[in-house]
Amino acid sequence: MVNSHICIVSNAALSRTPYLHHYTNALSELGLSYDVYYWQRDSSPAPIETNYYPFRLPTPGKRFRFIRRAFGYARYVFHLKQCLTQDKYIGSIFLGIQAAMVAPRKMLQKRFLVDIRDYSGEWLPPYRWEEARVLRRADLVCISSDGFRRWLPPGIAYCLAHNFPSKPDVSHMPPFETNRFVLAHVGLLDHLEAYKPFLTALRECPEFNMRFIGEGLDGSMIRTYCQRNNIGNVEFAGRYEPHEKKSHIIGTNFITSIYGNSSILTSTALPNKLYDAAIYGRPIIVSAGTFLGEVVGQKGLGIVFDPSNRRNLRTDIMGWYSQKQLECFKANCARFLTEIRPEMTAFKNKVKATLADWVGG
Repeated sequence: MVNSHICIVSNAALSRTPYLHHYTNALSELGLSYDVYYWQRDSSPAPIETNYYPFRLPTPGKRFRFIRRAFGYARYVFHLKQCLTQDKYIGSIFLGIQAAMVAPRKMLQKRFLVDIRDYSGEWLPPYRWEEARVLRRADLVCISSDGFRRWLPPGIAYCLAHNFPSKPDVSHMPPFETNRFVLAHVGLLDHLEAYKPFLTALRECPEFNMRFIGEGLDGSMIRTYCQRNNIGNVEFAGRYEPHEKKSHIIGTNFITSIYGNSSILTSTALPNKLYDAAIYGRPIIVSAGTFLGEVVGQKGLGIVFDPSNRRNLRTDIMGWYSQKQLECFKANCARFLTEIRPEMTAFKNKVKATLADWVGG
């Protein structure tokens, strides 16, 4: 720790920050050492690297969740202040605005950048004021969705940082199996209330099989809903390892990302499922009334599901089994990936330039 120059702080587990590599890669390319402090909320094993420092406290269940979560945050803030007392970092990378707002004040008096992939407490006026103050002091503010501009402070030159894999395997797009009828949600099982009308509609399509692959707080809720409503064409595969994600996606026909539009986060985010859909050639089913729905509709990458028109779900899905539709979709995927690559290059260049400026490079 003695020779570390840059501090990376996250309020989330490493499994929730797959974009961390963009920053560690840039630091390594510049020959800068760094330490990573994060909140290990799940049971994932800690990295073998000695410069990763987890704070281990599991995410609370739904019982007394707000109180227990507040208590957990207080413990994490105290932990950070203990770890970051030494004046040894020339700059900080905050993965999430909350990480910046709970960090020791002296860290915000130096150089720092913020990466925002989530909506937090912007509904509170005092929080918004403090957030604006912090972001206007930052050297760089990166966001994963242009939809976030709808609730973030205006007047800041935000840098778009897509939830795009570092080295995606795009050498070969797996074929779409027209004799298979599988839909899958691959990822964390959170914010799944909006799936209820979708699953109810899917009950009338017995030839389709819906899979929930992953774990999260809403997994048991969805399972109970299916049991109570006699929805039998749904499976739960449980947790998977990161290297298994590709095979899960290839083994399906459609990726589902149905989070609804009842919250600012779900209505403005662009999840990594969007990019998985384009990379692996799997149409994505998303919620209407969201920024994600706008992008999917405009780019021709899948189905925008409207609960008020759920009787049309089977017709909408079967329409994608025509060869003409699949060829058009394949071209749309290639076009979408071509469009975002320059934006990803610009993001990486800005990050690297910002870090180089911190050390006078």
